Amino acid sequence: MKQCKSVWVILLLFALVATHATGEEKKFSKTLRVAEGGTLTLSSDVGSVSVRGTTSANVVVEATISGVEGSIDAFSIAEATEGSNVVVSGKYNAPNIGRLAAGMALKVSFSIEVPTRYNLVVTTSGGSIYLENIEGTEEVKTSGGEITAKNIDGSLTCVTSAGSIDAEKIAGALRGTTSGGSVRVSVVRDYKGIYTKTSGGSIVIALPRSATATIDATTSGGKVTCDLPVVISERTKEKVLRGTLNGGGDTLFAKTSAGSISIIAVD
Repeated sequence: MKQCKSVWVILLLFALVATHATGEEKKFSKTLRVAEGGTLTLSSDVGSVSVRGTTSANVVVEATISGVEGSIDAFSIAEATEGSNVVVSGKYNAPNIGRLAAGMALKVSFSIEVPTRYNLVVTTSGGSIYLENIEGTEEVKTSGGEITAKNIDGSLTCVTSAGSIDAEKIAGALRGTTSGGSVRVSVVRDYKGIYTKTSGGSIVIALPRSATATIDATTSGGKVTCDLPVVISERTKEKVLRGTLNGGGDTLFAKTSAGSISIIAVD
């Protein structure tokens, strides 16, 4: 049985190589009328996801699925609405040869537009996530890929098992964790707390000079630096920094097992 399974994996990998010359492709497109303040819940077995806020009162879901013919036919997308909420699912009924090997023969890319004031719950089992120009509560998770967010107003949670996190021009609270990658965050206003943690990478956090924060930053393999006028309560060999900024406030937590931590003033 194991030998047979290995043969299927090898055949699939050969098919993947052939895809560059004989690849198949199909499209998915759906426009759904909604009101601001709803929630998009997207869960996909594979694929990258891009979500942008617009002035439209629609949720527009587009996807491109490419790969060898068998893998394309095994991937399906379904959508449903309930009031102003939208649920999208991407299912990959892959052959019984292992999700990783099967996924190598398939590429899925979601491109989605939502109203500017909209909430997100996005999960993909393999692919990058990109967010831009959205106000609300945004929660995104990928099992393998980087997460990029720009111009997010509200609460943002980013979780990746293998990739970097880059959150730029955030207004509100942020929680970002990765098992293998760097974390970079810039908060432009309305600082409401930051939690960042990585098992392997550096952390850079940029704050407004007026931000009131209580800092708790530690590293096991690097050093912690802060360019802002922090009142230090604990400092240990440049690996631990605890203290307050502008009298203290919401917690800024940063921890890395292998990298440096830099807290700087936002440009």
